[in-house]
Amino acid sequence: MTISLRMAGGLIGLAALFTTGCVSFDKAWLGMREGDVTPISQAHTRWENHIVVIEDAVNNGRPVAGMAGRLYFFGPEVLQPLKGKGAVTVDLFDATGAAPGPQSQPLVHVDFDAKSLDRLYHKDGFGWGYTLFIPWETYRPDVLRVLLRVRYAPDKGTPIYAPPSTITLRNEGTVAIQNGKALGLDQARNPRSISASR
Repeated sequence: MTISLRMAGGLIGLAALFTTGCVSFDKAWLGMREGDVTPISQAHTRWENHIVVIEDAVNNGRPVAGMAGRLYFFGPEVLQPLKGKGAVTVDLFDATGAAPGPQSQPLVHVDFDAKSLDRLYHKDGFGWGYTLFIPWETYRPDVLRVLLRVRYAPDKGTPIYAPPSTITLRNEGTVAIQNGKALGLDQARNPRSISASR
């Protein structure tokens, strides 16, 4: 599925989830400025370990559950985040039991085209990067671990793969994004419609 530009525009509020972050990175990231001279040779991701619910602007604000994360590009060294020019593909697999194999089918497949990525390019506490939301409308509470694979296809050159991320999902609840702000599930506009995401 290709994420629409209208939905992508509504993801800016997700940036609030990453201002403090739940993953530690090298301090060399902090205070870095955008740069796009060095060729991109690495991609790295950070993912929230709980389900996030956003308002789908395409469907009158209908709550949509999914995974939220950040994507960063680097040159040969993990120093200054770079801006990409190309498309990104994200596959989400159920990793609750055995690890997904090469022939495993993803639960969710999302394509971000170059224009969508440009809309998702924002700065957080670690530097410039892309805020990603992976809609997961078939989410089930019995899926306790997921594997996310991210592929970056630059306009020129060969594809680059981020290291696979295995995330153990927290069961304490869901974070909702409403009107660009992160809310607890009990503050969401219509919690009954997203109760299946808990």
